[in-house]
Amino acid sequence: MKKLFYLITLLVLISTLGYSQVTTLWEKSASTISLPSWFGTNSERGLAYGKVAGNDRVYVVSRSSGNRIFIYSAINGDSIGTLRTDGMTGGTFVINDAGVSDDGVIFVCNLTTSGSTSPFKVYKYTTEADSPVVAVNYTSVGAVRLGDKFTVSGSTLDNSVTIWAASSNSNEIYKFTTLDNGNTFNAEIINVGVTGSTPSVGPLSSGDFYYNANGQNPLRFTSTGILVGTVPGSIVSTGSNAIRFISTQNGNEYVATFAYGAGNENARIFAATGGIPDSTTELYGITSSLGANANANGAGDVEIQKVSEFLYNIYVLGTNNGFGAYQIDLTPPLDFWVEEFDYPVGDTLTNYNGWVNHSGTGFQIVMQPGSLTYPDYAPTGVGNSIFLNSGGGSREDVHKLFPTQYSGSVYASFLVNVDTATAGEYFFHFSTNPHTTAYRGRVSARTDGAGGFQFGLSKGQSSTSAIYTTNSYNYGETYLLVVKYTIADTSIVADDSVSLFINPIITDVEPAADLTNNDGLSDMFPGGISLRQGSAITNVQIDGIRVSNSWADIIPVELTSFAASVNGTSVNLNWSTATELNNSGFEIERKSNSSIWTKIGFVAGHGTTSEVKNYSYSDNNLVTGNYSYRLKQVDFDGTFEYSNTIEVEIVTPNNFELSQNYPNPFNPTTSIKFNLPEAGNVKLAVYNLLGQEVKTLVNGFRTAGVYTVNFDASNLSSGIYLYKIEMNNFTQVRKMTLLK
Repeated sequence: MKKLFYLITLLVLISTLGYSQVTTLWEKSASTISLPSWFGTNSERGLAYGKVAGNDRVYVVSRSSGNRIFIYSAINGDSIGTLRTDGMTGGTFVINDAGVSDDGVIFVCNLTTSGSTSPFKVYKYTTEADSPVVAVNYTSVGAVRLGDKFTVSGSTLDNSVTIWAASSNSNEIYKFTTLDNGNTFNAEIINVGVTGSTPSVGPLSSGDFYYNANGQNPLRFTSTGILVGTVPGSIVSTGSNAIRFISTQNGNEYVATFAYGAGNENARIFAATGGIPDSTTELYGITSSLGANANANGAGDVEIQKVSEFLYNIYVLGTNNGFGAYQIDLTPPLDFWVEEFDYPVGDTLTNYNGWVNHSGTGFQIVMQPGSLTYPDYAPTGVGNSIFLNSGGGSREDVHKLFPTQYSGSVYASFLVNVDTATAGEYFFHFSTNPHTTAYRGRVSARTDGAGGFQFGLSKGQSSTSAIYTTNSYNYGETYLLVVKYTIADTSIVADDSVSLFINPIITDVEPAADLTNNDGLSDMFPGGISLRQGSAITNVQIDGIRVSNSWADIIPVELTSFAASVNGTSVNLNWSTATELNNSGFEIERKSNSSIWTKIGFVAGHGTTSEVKNYSYSDNNLVTGNYSYRLKQVDFDGTFEYSNTIEVEIVTPNNFELSQNYPNPFNPTTSIKFNLPEAGNVKLAVYNLLGQEVKTLVNGFRTAGVYTVNFDASNLSSGIYLYKIEMNNFTQVRKMTLLK
């Protein structure tokens, strides 16, 4: 479950990584007892994906019963046939791996254990009916082993096609490039300082690359071979090799690598935060195991297909265990946003928060005074609201976009107060990103003919075709509505559904919907919400819109403040929540300019509550420098969200100084700040005008730093008081005024 943290006036949207569900598309595997009859023992080590002549293909290289390259449909795993292998010669193995360029040219390489005596060869096919043609015939200077794995990137059409081959007995990456559209290639050697058996390269478009081999953890290098970072063994063990870059999302690099051995024979997908593999790298997903047959050589392969901006297919081969196709969704978690309409009365909605007009130029949607409230619902009673007034003439419709969602569900909750309803008019719906006229999840209202009204819901049809509630509702009363769009699969057929919840009990358990509809219209991937003013007279007041991926987000952990103060060499953190749901507690994390985020403490939460809760934590004995702090709010089920980051500075002042109290005059509390350039015994006390001490604020040893103490004068009379600091040979006195 994800959480929403938001400050009093600033919504903080933080997307985080988490485990992703990997969908199995098809398998030819030992685990599903569907291994092809031609699949041998230790004879299948290379696999490729590509779109060739408009067809999505998977190619499997086999040395079982001869040299063969099998063609399979990447869509459903059906067998298509084989490529020709006539004329292929040389190498320890004549064929071992395959790859496909972006423009659909097929490449197949041999394996040589000594490139100086038996050349490394790469063959190419322009079509599946072609005989192979030699594209690379490379003789190395030394006895270099090449061809355990190779990778093809780029296109022959613009000469960007590149063949990457890592040596398993030297520290070298061989990068083959072309100037004649892939007819011939020239080699560039990059020394990376590491080696291992069955090495593999996963290039990025920048020329940087990931590297993995048996006995190594995955590594990331610059294009010139400078090490950038290493994936921790807790994420991907050394029992892994073939590696492919998937995509960069929100600055994080997603990569798939083949893992072998007991419980594996699959792909592991990890996310390198900020593109730097280190201790912050997280495991994002794991494909299902292809089987438990022994794989003594640890051989296997992975390939990537981009389906859409966030959807990727991963093709995996495990030697002796088969091959399969899987899909992973990298859609960033829907950045929860709350619309409280906290804008000046009379201003148009399209001036704020990304709202855009898409229809109508007449009656505009403007801010109205007052807000709607509903028990235990956040946001509620904040800011202003809007009125949607349907009727004749040109009337404005608006939308607000969010990242397109390709799986799961999207929830939009809001408060509504219906003033007038007639024959039925929809006023709220989901839309696409970019915005189109594919309106889905339409919420409407119509009169019941007896002094009340009914809510209606259609998937995509007009309001007159909507399903309406049998219950009637009262005009002028505020209701909480939750609209849910459920994505059944990644196809655009007609199996998605929409649901409407009316005044649901706000808990973390999703109740039964009041209305559910699938009226047969085609599906869409939701990427926005829209507010509509139609032609039939329907007037509604809208407030407190929330959009998220989870039902539980309707009552989040709502952080209303998070602040830090410095006191000498200590930083005091204070924060408050307005509501909590399944809140295990808060991990406190700290980072200095030269370090990574580190957990320094934990404060227990209050589970589920709608009462205000206050928290604090002190970080002591810090050295001079700049520090950043954030809260990691953790659920009982382990899911988490980060707060915003706050920064402080610990300084060592150059001079003794006692500052003027603030505020001054005061009633009854004020703050007194003092600077200590060196450590020593300090006394800070308050005196009346007779010189009598009325309060000791500090009396003891303090290290060098800047300090602030609070003085509570609740038990003193109004008047002028003196406060004096004494330390070593330094003394200073100031006046302050108490006014009650």
